[in-house]
Amino acid sequence: MEQKLSQDRYLRDIGDPAARARENAIKRIQASYGYDHENAEKVLEIMRVRQVEQLWGLACGALATYKWMPIQQGMEASSAIMRKRWMRYPMVAGVFGAAYFCGLQLPVRFF
Repeated sequence: MEQKLSQDRYLRDIGDPAARARENAIKRIQASYGYDHENAEKVLEIMRVRQVEQLWGLACGALATYKWMPIQQGMEASSAIMRKRWMRYPMVAGVFGAAYFCGLQLPVRFF
């Protein structure tokens, strides 16, 4: 209990809220996985990079879905099977999934 209280006092003394949140996340990683401070910082940075990669993938998937909808509406106007409800959603999900996967791979492959 004393260790938890001393940790709370240490975090309370940090003035910058961003630095306090970073240090709190590092301490939680240390407590959860038993890492030292240096390795917990590395894990936090890896988690941040993966979070940005996932957001990029979501943005790519959303953009591809947005661009796909007029194409699908044109196909629905010309084909009866495309107007079926069971045909609409899997196509949109497939386009989103493919663009999300490509968006995840893009930073790793090119940047």
